[in-house]
Amino acid sequence: MSWELLANIATAIGLPVVCTAAVFAYLQLKEMAAARWTEATAKVFEMLIQDEETRKARRYVRTCQLPLPGEATEEQWNMMYRVWVSFDNLGVLVAHKMLPAHLSMEMFHGSIIECWEKLAPHIHQERAARGGRYQVFFEDLYCRSIEYRNSHYKNPESGGPIRLRKAPLQARPTA
Repeated sequence: MSWELLANIATAIGLPVVCTAAVFAYLQLKEMAAARWTEATAKVFEMLIQDEETRKARRYVRTCQLPLPGEATEEQWNMMYRVWVSFDNLGVLVAHKMLPAHLSMEMFHGSIIECWEKLAPHIHQERAARGGRYQVFFEDLYCRSIEYRNSHYKNPESGGPIRLRKAPLQARPTA
């Protein structure tokens, strides 16, 4: 048996092994990406939905007349800060594609729009004091939310809101 024949046999055997390893490596990378997405989603739910202090702060921003910039008490400022930092963190995940934008937009676009519009004067004051890039991800999220609302919640024929269909209620059997 010649060495050339052995080399050809080794190449013929090695090629499928290398191809199989490449396929498994690709599948492993896809699985890691899915795990990263799941972890990011869980973090968003924990940060924005499950955390009682964040919910309380968001409710305060949405329902109360906010003080003028520079006139907030420490408690008011802390609640406003909690809201804008939580939305900035969400914006980081969306901007870096760790979380699908459509998921965040569907869940939070209304709250993002309302909170940005009320908090913008305070954020601009903080941005002037801290530097030009402060809260840029929250601001980007606001712009994305406006686009999402305008493209998903307008009926093209009437210009009004989309009418979502509702499933008919089934009569509950009596026991």
